[in-house]
Amino acid sequence: MESVFSIALPTRLGIANVTAFREELSGAFDQNQAIEIGADAVERVDAAGLQLLFAFVAAAQSRGQKVEIKEPSSVFTQTVAMLGLSEALGVEA
Repeated sequence: MESVFSIALPTRLGIANVTAFREELSGAFDQNQAIEIGADAVERVDAAGLQLLFAFVAAAQSRGQKVEIKEPSSVFTQTVAMLGLSEALGVEA
C-alpha cells in the first residue's frame, strides 16, 4: 500500500492566509509521498488561494508526487470551475 501525506484545506483559503498555508503545504514535499488534500471544509476560496493550490499541485506533480483533492465542497468545486482550473486540479465540476 502506498503511503499518503494528508493535508486539509482551511475553511477560508484566500489572500489573507496564503502565506501561512504555503508553509504548511511545503511540508508535503519533504515526505516524498502521494498527497491527499481534503477540501470538504472549504467555505470560501479566492483566486489567490487557488493560485497557491495550483502552483503546489504543479510542483508536486513535477516531482513525481501524485496529488488528489478529496471530497471538495460545492463552494470549492464551483470556484475552481469558474476559474477554469477543474482539469488542472483534478476536480470534477
